[in-house]
Amino acid sequence: MFNAVMNFGLGADIEALGEDVEVLTAADLDLPEVVRSVRSLLASALGPACPLELRLPEESLMVHSDRSEIEQIVLNLAVNARAAMPRGGPFTIEVEGRGDEVILRASDRGVGIAESVRGRIFDPFFTTRRDSGGSGMGLAVVQAAMLRAGGRVEVDSVEGQGATFTLRCDSARVNALSDAGSETTIDRNMTWRSSPWKSGGVPTRMRRARHV
Repeated sequence: MFNAVMNFGLGADIEALGEDVEVLTAADLDLPEVVRSVRSLLASALGPACPLELRLPEESLMVHSDRSEIEQIVLNLAVNARAAMPRGGPFTIEVEGRGDEVILRASDRGVGIAESVRGRIFDPFFTTRRDSGGSGMGLAVVQAAMLRAGGRVEVDSVEGQGATFTLRCDSARVNALSDAGSETTIDRNMTWRSSPWKSGGVPTRMRRARHV
């Protein structure tokens, strides 16, 4: 079931899944508010050696996604940052609106990502920290969730100086305009929504993969 869920998150046939997994439901969400709501969870995951810094606007920045997936995204990024900073260091999450996009940046001052492996960091089960218990699933789940939200992930890193993950997604207002009249209900209460990012569309109600 684990492989089926992850394959589905990365675009596999929905018929490959069974009936016994949790359904995700997309809605319009205030991204800064969602990040604030998991502040204590993020601080606990990071530990005292990796202080959390949030740079969030007062105004609402709305995205269309499943709340639990957004929470999972930021938690996975925090856990990844902690592993990249064995001697400690700050972890920063910043959210801003720019034009028709909502942007989340997550930055650490850890060991960075070698250019030789940068193209593989989103591959399921790929990890450079196998000896320390890394599963190689955290960033794969981040990318799968962003694809489902119609967004994308960018990485900027210098070895020895840390890494910044930039997550870009259309604002909920833009999604509402592009999705008008495009929804079709299919079996098992799944809704398939057209998306500018994937010619085949992305599901707005999905099975859940919470593996880190």
